[in-house]
Amino acid sequence: MLIVCEPECRGFAHERINAYYLYALSLSLPGEKILFIAEKGHIKCIKENLSGRDANIEYMETDIPDPARPYLRQIRPFIELDRKLFRLAEERGADRLIYLSISSVNLYLIKYLLKREKRINKCLIVLHGILETLNHYPYRGISRVTDFLFWFRNPLLMKHGSEKIEYLALSQGIKDRLVSKYRSLAKNIHVTFFPYLFSEPPAAKASFAGGSVRFGSFGGIKAPGQLLALIERVNAVKSIHRPEFVIIGPGDGIKFPEGVVVPSPNKRMDRQEMDKYAVGVNYALYVYPRGGYDLMASGALFDAISYQKPMIAIRNPFFEECFAIFGDIGYLCEDTDEMFEVMSAILKTPPDIKYEVQRQNLVRAKGITSPDRTAGTLKRLLEVNA
Repeated sequence: MLIVCEPECRGFAHERINAYYLYALSLSLPGEKILFIAEKGHIKCIKENLSGRDANIEYMETDIPDPARPYLRQIRPFIELDRKLFRLAEERGADRLIYLSISSVNLYLIKYLLKREKRINKCLIVLHGILETLNHYPYRGISRVTDFLFWFRNPLLMKHGSEKIEYLALSQGIKDRLVSKYRSLAKNIHVTFFPYLFSEPPAAKASFAGGSVRFGSFGGIKAPGQLLALIERVNAVKSIHRPEFVIIGPGDGIKFPEGVVVPSPNKRMDRQEMDKYAVGVNYALYVYPRGGYDLMASGALFDAISYQKPMIAIRNPFFEECFAIFGDIGYLCEDTDEMFEVMSAILKTPPDIKYEVQRQNLVRAKGITSPDRTAGTLKRLLEVNA
């Protein structure tokens, strides 16, 4: 038996990524039972994503620590969760464990507990957005001692208890950039290629029907001032086609210009809401800081691939990697000025042929990221003597 735990995500957070891993694991271990332990709402979302593809997966609900609590107050909940996993491993005869996300507090604890734990021989840990904190050196003043202590670099590089741990990065570029910072990790980091379980999106509307072009801002709003300014500029463009904007994600309480559709002003959208509004979008917008996504992947970019929406985005390392692999899937821009020029040109003369080429490349991207591709990697890594 293999035990898999999601110690942080609630509800539909990371649902497609975690469903991908579970499906790939079920493919790589067809005759073995997989016990998935997570928060109740998250399990519900995973079951919906895996519908009919989880024959060898058993589900177990658990309480998970509150990430908003101070570091020191997270220790006890994580200890209780980790000890529960090790106890289950003993009871079920499992010798391998996978964490689908990680925090500084929990990585410290896992390493200390693994050093004493005899049953677990291999522990895989998926590295998500926590890696981006490595680019921000914490303030070391006396009032911020815990911030430095729990800076992710410290538990990541701690050798004590590391013998049984392997890490999974979400792309080759992320692994390469991480190893360039910390070469001692080179042998312990592996790649699962853009993990995301795609489903068939609702039937798309005609490309540019009705005399309008609809731009959808996907994911969280990373640079609200720049996004608002871009919307204002594009709305002022005089052209045959009129621009429309919809926020496919939380509105974060921001006051948008009149006419901007904000289905979820103050909270995350659920999958049904995303399906409803994303289907009518022509282009996915990403007004993200240029320096972001150096060590983390963008789930919102995967959403655009899933819905087959060509992208207009500010260039960053992760987006550059995706465009290099998938081909022409939209427009990479240096800044919002270039985004404005691209959007203005589209409004004046919608590029029907180029648009269809981009959509077909997005269809092919789904095949490139198939779980079958990852199953072999996971099987090899889970071999106890590997």
